[in-house]
Amino acid sequence: YQPLDTSIDSIRLLYLQATNPAAQAVINCRLVHTNFKSKPIYEALSYTWGSENPAEFIFIDGAEFKVRRNLYWALYYLRQSRRRVLWIDAICIDQGSFEERQYQVGLMGHIYHLSQNVIVWLGNPGNLDEFPFRIIKRKEIHNYFTWLYDHQYWKRLWIIQEVGLSR
Repeated sequence: YQPLDTSIDSIRLLYLQATNPAAQAVINCRLVHTNFKSKPIYEALSYTWGSENPAEFIFIDGAEFKVRRNLYWALYYLRQSRRRVLWIDAICIDQGSFEERQYQVGLMGHIYHLSQNVIVWLGNPGNLDEFPFRIIKRKEIHNYFTWLYDHQYWKRLWIIQEVGLSR
């Protein structure tokens, strides 16, 4: 990581390259410094970190970068529609720097509020192609809403600012 310029509220944004949905290609990204004054257009990702292991690898600026599996699947699905510019805490903040983590946590309200969208990622959707047919059954509807209500995502305090401050 290159240090952020704290005098101008700088942040990093992840440029996620689009890929053909049928391709099992690696996930390629670029990490770019910017600041709020330049009014960047980006989306923020709200998700649960999940288990540290097993981990997956993506490529940022040509170098391997280790991410948790839940984040890997979010990037895998998000890249299929188009190139995206994202702010993701686990990648855009140098997690190895206590000072930077403190500084960026102080900006997170602005980061989420100024984002174009906040994408809520609840996990790998599996085979949702069958969902419209399964939902016809009353028990399936109940199971789906039970799963949604009980999801660990809603138990995180961070969602108050991640979702509550979004446009």
